[in-house]
Amino acid sequence: MWPKISCSLLILAVCLQTPGCERKAPLGQTRYVAFSLREVAERAHAGARDDPMTTLGGITRIAGLVHDAAHDDLILVGMAARELPGISLDDLVVALRARLVHDEWPLVSIDPTEHSEESRIQKVSFDGHIGATAFGRDFLEADVLLKRYSLGCLPAAPGVPAYKTLIEDDIVNTAVRAGVGVGGIHWVSAEQGPAEIQRFEGASVQTQGAYRARFWFYSMKPYRAVARDGVFCIEELRIGVRSEVADGDGQAPRAETGMTYDDVRDRFAEMWTEHFGEMSAAHPILKRLKALYDLVAVAEAIRQTSHDVSLAPLLDSYHPEHVAIDPESPLMELYGLVDRSDGLQHLVRISGGIELHSEIRWLNDGDVSPLRRIVVDSRPSDHALAWPLPLAGWNMPNGRDLAATVMGGERDPGRRNSHRTQGAGGCSVLTQSILLNPHLNAGGASVTRFSGFPAAPSAPPPLRGVSMEAIIKEGSFIRDASGHLNSERNEIIRNRPGDSRLSWRPGGEERR
Repeated sequence: MWPKISCSLLILAVCLQTPGCERKAPLGQTRYVAFSLREVAERAHAGARDDPMTTLGGITRIAGLVHDAAHDDLILVGMAARELPGISLDDLVVALRARLVHDEWPLVSIDPTEHSEESRIQKVSFDGHIGATAFGRDFLEADVLLKRYSLGCLPAAPGVPAYKTLIEDDIVNTAVRAGVGVGGIHWVSAEQGPAEIQRFEGASVQTQGAYRARFWFYSMKPYRAVARDGVFCIEELRIGVRSEVADGDGQAPRAETGMTYDDVRDRFAEMWTEHFGEMSAAHPILKRLKALYDLVAVAEAIRQTSHDVSLAPLLDSYHPEHVAIDPESPLMELYGLVDRSDGLQHLVRISGGIELHSEIRWLNDGDVSPLRRIVVDSRPSDHALAWPLPLAGWNMPNGRDLAATVMGGERDPGRRNSHRTQGAGGCSVLTQSILLNPHLNAGGASVTRFSGFPAAPSAPPPLRGVSMEAIIKEGSFIRDASGHLNSERNEIIRNRPGDSRLSWRPGGEERR
């Protein structure tokens, strides 16, 4: 039996702004829509499954939720912008169940097993019951992106070389500083690598080491949220990539192999951050991932707030479409053979693992209660499922990465973000390096013989998935003295076409 869910605030999902990725759209293409969670729950309980129900009334960028006390309803508010990837009822239900039913954070991980060295296969696992859903599939695809890019498995964007390329440059530069010329580095795939290095079996090992770098998405720009009287709003949030060293085998591996790639690690993260807009344009899955983060933020805010609204009919009756996801993933790794002028053989192996964790902490500050009136008053009927909103010209906080023409007006440059958010986890890339010296045992001394790369050192402890914590403090609220926002809130509620409407848009076409 599902517990009652409560909400007293407008929840605006987190805006992961991608700098530089603004795209222009024709005027009039974007509209604002209100979507009733109470009505969609009732329709789901009755067995309905049609548009606009399954498309959230066309919403593609979430602004938040309004609590309509008169109709005992939670109303999802957002923008219908054609240039953004769609959001489905399936996605919403998966996020709601993860937080409200299972009390888990959505997580996908790709981890080696005890047999991965031989099988070249890793295991895919999910938390939050997101497996076998489009949510889980796209989460997995987004997780894999950073690792595949780092290994050079995807075309490099201008200004953002692969981590493998930066490692290669560092190896060459280190050798040159030691007076050794490098004719090049020959890279081979995981399938070809073991056979390629077999010819070095039994060679004397002069030095070896391992270096694990971890990369993760984090919130670059702190933000503030505003909330009051059934309304909660959050400002834009820009994201980038951070890095840290995660010990491999505990050795200090610089020596002759050039194995402290701190500069390389930092440069890769900085380049991703600087060009994140271009990366999002080149890889649309990053925009899709933003929408999934938004839904988890909405679900967590609903879980933590305080007006009784039952979503049990939706969580009980609606079943997201089953999506087949391969439970196994090929081990991603590359082998490099360095052509050195001093006769030594330098072998390199680069492999990766996924542990994605993005943690977002909220702090509410301010008053956007008029938006609640606009949403509730514009509802065409008591049973409306989704409806358009009279919000032309609104500078929606969760849409500031979009062009002004898409937003329907000029963006307010004076809005500021100031609350710090945190992120951790990410993609770990292990680089193993072995320097072979055929003359090392000339004096008869005991030496280590090469017998292939050692098994990869244990990865850092598993990390949580998308982790969002709502911190709601009454002392953080600031009332809107002008009353302007409160009047907008009442406008939305007053213009609701009828109790049975799923969505509505005052002054325009109504969706039933």
